[in-house]
Amino acid sequence: WVADYVLMDYGTGAIMAVPAHDQRDIEFARAFGLPVRAVLRPPDEWFAQHSLPAGAAAGEWPRAFTGDGRYAPVPGPPLAGLGRDAAVEATIGWLESRGTGRRERNYRLRDWLFSRQRYWGEPFPIVYDTGGVAHALPESMLPVELPDITDFEPRILADDDTALPEPPLARAEHWVHVELDLGDGVQRYRRETNTMPQWAGS
Repeated sequence: WVADYVLMDYGTGAIMAVPAHDQRDIEFARAFGLPVRAVLRPPDEWFAQHSLPAGAAAGEWPRAFTGDGRYAPVPGPPLAGLGRDAAVEATIGWLESRGTGRRERNYRLRDWLFSRQRYWGEPFPIVYDTGGVAHALPESMLPVELPDITDFEPRILADDDTALPEPPLARAEHWVHVELDLGDGVQRYRRETNTMPQWAGS
């Protein structure tokens, strides 16, 4: 299935839908006649608030339950009766013990919110090779320090009306173009000329 609420530029661009516990998922499931199975059991108060008998099947719920209930018995790891945080840890441990999964942390960083086309800010510890492939600098080459420049205006290529202005750091060509050994011998690289928004975005 393809849905317009799944962000292709975040994480893997694919999700495991859990209709009983996500409002968008339950609306999608009902629109296409998909089953709604409860993974978490809501507290009795939740059923009462929605005029349902305690333990009513998820297919009868008027909306998704998004609170921290207790896990119902499910195939796989023994999660019955656990709260959400405990169940997450148990599932990760269960997958890792079988060699079928591992813990991973995703960050919601978006370069168009974080990157700045100005001089003042923390330089990105990123360089590009001659093929345009980005490489992170090793810790031994940190911190990257700003070069001394006197002109803080963006650089405009006067001979090309279609070119976008370049950040002020592009003027420091002796700083931008460097020869480094990142493990494959000395090669020529180009530094990232955008900067972070000071205090690395706080």
